[in-house]
Amino acid sequence: MLSNLKLKNEREFKIKIDDYVLRGFIYTDDEDNIYKLFNMALSKIRYRKAVFNNFNLPKIRERYRNREITEKIKENDNYFLELIDRIMKDFGYFCYLSSGTLFELWVYYTVIEFFKEHKENAKIVRNLDVSYKGNSFTEIDLFVEINNKRVIFECKNRYISSNAILKLYGIMKILNVDYGILASTKEFTGNLKKEDIFKEYNIYILDKLIEKEKNKIFKELREVLIS
Repeated sequence: MLSNLKLKNEREFKIKIDDYVLRGFIYTDDEDNIYKLFNMALSKIRYRKAVFNNFNLPKIRERYRNREITEKIKENDNYFLELIDRIMKDFGYFCYLSSGTLFELWVYYTVIEFFKEHKENAKIVRNLDVSYKGNSFTEIDLFVEINNKRVIFECKNRYISSNAILKLYGIMKILNVDYGILASTKEFTGNLKKEDIFKEYNIYILDKLIEKEKNKIFKELREVLIS
């Protein structure tokens, strides 16, 4: 997590839970260039891989012999690169953010788009500092509140460890959170089954996010965020 990274379409937001105070940034519903870029990365794995590969676009596959398909891909590629140029004018070090920070931002905008498409009114707060009686003691990547249900996300640009599960569970208990979601770019390979972790800890493992299609990601999010 990159502390104090406030984006153009965000405002500071505070949440109070008993004696705990969570301070982060909340989305203000302005579909700016960063939103458009990450939405492209959500919709097409091609652009998602580019985001996490120093914004280098993969080569167009040879099987795309059809001229119309090839030209459409090139048109979309040019728009993707144009968005990056626009972003860099306002946010000079955007392309130099770590892959972990970019992954957190991509998950954030994915959740925003998820609720937009489902026409659900949710509170979505990012990059939260958690303090107890004035003393900071931990951070949360993403906090969602919908229909009086609280969900926190932990984003990992690596494999999910048992310690990560237990840490998230501990924060959930302290803050009286209903569900946790561990989002990872890697496939989960732990000793426990994902289903058993969800049953025991109310923590959903959302893994392999670089490779999953948008519909599959949204289907999994529905299981925790709406159902």
